[in-house]
Amino acid sequence: MLHTLPTPGTPHFAKLTSALQPFGVGPRGITFEAPSARMADIALNFELVGGAVRLQITYEGFEIVVSQLQEEHLTEIPKLARIARETLQDCSPASTGGRYEITYSAHLALEPGKAVSILAEHLPSEAKDQELAPDAFAYRIQQPDRPEVVELRLFVAQSLLLKEGVWVQFIAVYQGELPVERLAQQAVDDTSEALARLGLKNPRGDTK
Repeated sequence: MLHTLPTPGTPHFAKLTSALQPFGVGPRGITFEAPSARMADIALNFELVGGAVRLQITYEGFEIVVSQLQEEHLTEIPKLARIARETLQDCSPASTGGRYEITYSAHLALEPGKAVSILAEHLPSEAKDQELAPDAFAYRIQQPDRPEVVELRLFVAQSLLLKEGVWVQFIAVYQGELPVERLAQQAVDDTSEALARLGLKNPRGDTK
């Protein structure tokens, strides 16, 4: 837990906003939320890259949210992660390396028939209750030779947005003292590799 937040008027805030200048930070895109008296609910939010990226800092850590993933975001996210991590270290110098959780989710458009084929391949063909039609599956990807990996999980389901497509979610949890930029890039690589195991790929900007 952080001992303090980089709130306006503090040296930490000045350093953070200076570091965020290349990402288009501005007064209109900065909000401070304190919806209750609980410290866990207090958050400092930055809208960046024209509103496409949001950086949130709380007493528990930081979160980077990208609603529509584009090619350029793959280089910007690791840099933002490094800036956020350095800010947390400045606010709490005695803190140790925590956990990093990266979640990627998207509706992927596929050629006709491929979604049905993928689901049929990974779902049981028989069920006692014929009214139950499974349309999603999940895998835990094991990486025993990588001590920084806590968990890698891949979920795939029939898309409710695209007629010929699947909804995928990949969750990666890491721990340790790896450089945060390297960790963010590793998450990108792990996501691509997980999708490739099922013959899928991140279309970089074509996700819905």
